[in-house]
Amino acid sequence: MTVGLCGNALSSYLSNTNEACGDQLIFAGDACERNPSRLGMGPLVAVGGVFVPVESVHEVERKIEGLCEDYGFPSGELFVWSPGRDLWMHSHLVDEERQGFLIRVLNLAHIYGVRALLVVEDVNCPMATDARNAKMDASRLFLKHVDRQLRGSLSKGIVVFASRGTNRVAEDGFWLAVLIPSRGRMIPEA
Repeated sequence: MTVGLCGNALSSYLSNTNEACGDQLIFAGDACERNPSRLGMGPLVAVGGVFVPVESVHEVERKIEGLCEDYGFPSGELFVWSPGRDLWMHSHLVDEERQGFLIRVLNLAHIYGVRALLVVEDVNCPMATDARNAKMDASRLFLKHVDRQLRGSLSKGIVVFASRGTNRVAEDGFWLAVLIPSRGRMIPEA
């Protein structure tokens, strides 16, 4: 079962090098909504992630996989918050059953000290930074707030970016493929 928190290679790495990772793993991803359903909204871009204490990663993954099994997810099926029509969850886990599942996932996250961070921008609104577009602006804000969260809790962490197995730049020009190193950190290009 694939939950999306971490793959076997990352789990194996963490088993041997927790101290190298710091205190937190931040599992991050991006999304675009070209046609939001709310009146007056322009296209939206988002960058978000969850902060998982390193010592809880394996247990959180195991517990969520157990929940997926309890709710009948087929082996290898993804659990996502907003499933597309092509995912099992879209048509098989609906209404109160989906709400119950998501509430249980959130309760597990709370028990294990998982926190979330989300940046959403309307591409038609002014940007917060001098980035060249809203995608880069959201990316910069996300990484700035990750840094702030870690510094505020005197923690260290690693950001693990989701990959959909496609060429993201060719797909929609999003930021994951254009990160550049800067002073030991990964900062999106302007």
